[in-house]
Amino acid sequence: MKIVNYLVLLAVVLFSIISLSECNTFKAYRMLQVEKDGKLYGPQRYALSSPTIYYHENQLTSDDYTKKSVIIKEDQITDQIIKKIVEKQADAIIVLTLNGKETRDYKLQSFYESTQSSDLQIPVYFIEESQFSIDGGSDQDYRLVVANSGSANLISSPIGINYQGILRGHSENTNKFISQQIVIMASYDSFGLVPSQSTGRQQSSSSGAIALMELSRIFQKLYQNTQTVGEYNLIFVLTDASQVNYQGAKRWADSQSDVSLKSIDFVLYLDSLGSVSDQLYLQISRKPKEGQIIAIYDEFQEAAKSFSTDIEIVHKKINVSNAQVFWGHEQSARKLLHSMTLTSKKSPESIENSPIDFHKLKRNIKIVATVLLNHIYNQDVQKKNQIKIENLSDLLIDSLDVNEGFLESWYQLFSKCITMSPYSTVQDPSSPKSSIPSANNQQKQQQHKQQSSSTTSTNILHQSFETQFKQYLQETVVDQYPLSSSESGSNIKYYLPIESQMSFYRVKSFLFDLMHLLATVVYLVSLYALFEFSSFKNSIYSLFNSTKKGI
Repeated sequence: MKIVNYLVLLAVVLFSIISLSECNTFKAYRMLQVEKDGKLYGPQRYALSSPTIYYHENQLTSDDYTKKSVIIKEDQITDQIIKKIVEKQADAIIVLTLNGKETRDYKLQSFYESTQSSDLQIPVYFIEESQFSIDGGSDQDYRLVVANSGSANLISSPIGINYQGILRGHSENTNKFISQQIVIMASYDSFGLVPSQSTGRQQSSSSGAIALMELSRIFQKLYQNTQTVGEYNLIFVLTDASQVNYQGAKRWADSQSDVSLKSIDFVLYLDSLGSVSDQLYLQISRKPKEGQIIAIYDEFQEAAKSFSTDIEIVHKKINVSNAQVFWGHEQSARKLLHSMTLTSKKSPESIENSPIDFHKLKRNIKIVATVLLNHIYNQDVQKKNQIKIENLSDLLIDSLDVNEGFLESWYQLFSKCITMSPYSTVQDPSSPKSSIPSANNQQKQQQHKQQSSSTTSTNILHQSFETQFKQYLQETVVDQYPLSSSESGSNIKYYLPIESQMSFYRVKSFLFDLMHLLATVVYLVSLYALFEFSSFKNSIYSLFNSTKKGI
């Protein structure tokens, strides 16, 4: 019986301790930490345990923020405010972001650049505003905890991943050692000062890759038919590490043999094709001199006019003495290939933070498809002295039409996955799962079964790339390679974690603690009296008698 009593008493005590606070747990996204050319950028610490306080402008002149986690809304952020909070020796900065939206890097860029000289020790986290709410009481009645210890972990061997597939053409000239080839290339990675929120939601980081996927689907339909297969080989290349000097594009160019390079007619790099802008730009590195390449530029301008838009050709010469490049096509242009980038940006510095405009993306994919159709099929008929086929864009109907559902499926997948290199290859196991995009529901169900049964990749996005390439293209190659500091133009080291589990406790006031303690004592005494009633009664009776005798 006494054992039971002790267990009950222990349970009551534990319950009392646990009930002293209320706890919620949610994901918190950490600001980027890197080391660049020996200089540290971003917060160097990620563990925290401190009371909270909301940011108020009038408190910047006081010491209210010292040793506290300062909570600030994203629309209140400025570089100067963040710097002043740091100067007040805050224990952490917690930024409340708008639900489902990424933090705007331009609000933090100046502050982030300044951290390399200030040795920022306090953690900086970003959480969705919907997860964080204070119900009654003072904001200082709460405590935020990230229960990690030690220093951040260096990613010792960061990697990039390229994907390549081919649609083989058919040439009647059997004496040819290798067919002429056209390369369509795009990158899928992004950059953000909050890596876990650096997804493909912005059109600048995903629209080129989505366009490449759709073009591979359209031309697979043509090339699988012996009556419509073209003479050209079409090579589709999806590259990583565009944000570090287009290392993925360089990796592909460097891996090509001399024979393969000589067979390439031109390289087309797709970039930022989902902008709301009507204007497109064809970025080139060499002024056109040969008739064939001039004809390609003319094809782009004619195709754009047929869709009521315009393409401006922008020439920027490559500085061969400088390893840095500004457009994806410049890496293959250094191999003396005819290369160009089709983009909605006039200059590489242009900021494109908008979501994808699917109407414009569909139009731009049709422009590219029309150029490829003209170049592939009208080249053939000219060689055979046949009449040029007009309005090849009219072929883009039914199954050859751009599938908006397919585009949107890919966009939804991109928007849920980390695409920043190298974090996309070391993503946490808790990353969101999603079904692999497909052109119809039957294919989607079949691919979902394949995904659930046989995938081993740590990132659903990479699984989807490989599945897409294997479904629509031939000779798929998945190329993993080390990200080189020398190739990026600077020595960059990346650190984890990029997200943590944050606990949010409501801490009771001292008066509440005192009242709770008294209530607990009374409760325990009552419980003891209940289980030991006879002994308790005798004790009280004895006490009463002794008191009476003393009187």
